[in-house]
Amino acid sequence: MKKFMKTISVLVLSLIMCLGVAGCNFIDNSGNGSYSGSVYPDSKQLSENVTITENETEEKPSLIKAVEKVARSVVAIRITKDSSSGSGSGVIVDIDDGVNAENVYYIITCHHVVSGGGNIDVYVPDVNGRNYGDDDYDTKYAFSGIIDNKIHNDKAVRLVGGDKTSDVSVLKLVLPDNSYDMVAAKIPTDGYVTKLGEEVFSVGNPSGELPGTVSHGIVSYINRKANVDSVGEMTLNQIDVQINPGNSGGGLFNYYGELVGITNAGNTEYDGINFAIPLTVPVNGENGVDNGFKNISRQLIASATENNYGYISGRWGLGVSVGEETNRYSGSYVYVSGVEEYGNFAIAGIKANDIINSVTYNGKTHVVTTVSSFSKIVTDMKNYIKVGDEIIVNVSRYNLSVKTTADIKVILYQYIFCNTGYTPST
Repeated sequence: MKKFMKTISVLVLSLIMCLGVAGCNFIDNSGNGSYSGSVYPDSKQLSENVTITENETEEKPSLIKAVEKVARSVVAIRITKDSSSGSGSGVIVDIDDGVNAENVYYIITCHHVVSGGGNIDVYVPDVNGRNYGDDDYDTKYAFSGIIDNKIHNDKAVRLVGGDKTSDVSVLKLVLPDNSYDMVAAKIPTDGYVTKLGEEVFSVGNPSGELPGTVSHGIVSYINRKANVDSVGEMTLNQIDVQINPGNSGGGLFNYYGELVGITNAGNTEYDGINFAIPLTVPVNGENGVDNGFKNISRQLIASATENNYGYISGRWGLGVSVGEETNRYSGSYVYVSGVEEYGNFAIAGIKANDIINSVTYNGKTHVVTTVSSFSKIVTDMKNYIKVGDEIIVNVSRYNLSVKTTADIKVILYQYIFCNTGYTPST
């Protein structure tokens, strides 16, 4: 039996309960019920103008020297919203977005670290390597911003975009001047392949209170299929590097000091079975997407505009969270526990507490009886349904004890995390 892997951001109070609905997981609802495939430019084509600074071939240094090269490139992240808070990590990378603005850096992190939305604080190690937990930490290296469905170009930390499927999000860090002496991680050159048994190390923020923590080990397995809590099935590199809650979004580096992974999950039952988002992921099928952090971050940056966040073309989401209950007479059933404000279910008219009886797509009707069966249906839909297609959801609704049942047509719009509602020109 496959075990679900836990995402490893630190979640305090109720933040993890907010990830499904109460954050800013919005999708595009442009067109007022009609979809136009030409509304959003192809993010893959746009990303051709975005380049990431790669590392040049050099002699392999010691672990100590490698850590010295990258330690200041890994940041600590805190998210606060209402009475909830969470922590994670991120990696500063050197990316040319075609604008070449001075004093602008990008930070790659895990999508589940920021997906609840709220106020975000980013803490960069200061020039002496000190972190925000140190008494003499230079607070000029602390930066803040807001993540919601609005653009905040007046903040130092700005959301570029997020992608739940790959669990990758990108932040932009805009500095007031050039006095910060920032250190950006380097990416391996094209063609680099992570090898089984390769020595690697992580830098992250375990517990949310220990930024800059280093652990080392090896790559235990390449391209492992894993079910990750709050994300779904992913293709990840398995590592035996010790990582803990708070490491999510942190860097996994080789001994050349190159960023080869973003740590994001760990086994719930056993030690030494942890995972990182790879540099690249094999593409399945003609229309497949490389869900490695390098490709995803480039596309998010390339597709972002002054008025909306970046996206990965072809992504769609239902915009719903579900629960399961058992009736002594009719058995188990699945109900809608919440819908996202601009999600596809909400646009179609599906509401909280509606009972989901079946989903019809690709000419077949699939009966829904458990949360597990609904999850499998959604996963299978990814193989047949694309942006702009329609599915039929049969729901039952009670009004003053009167039960009504209806087929509801749901159009799958382009998914954009924290969508602002802005529609780019065609």
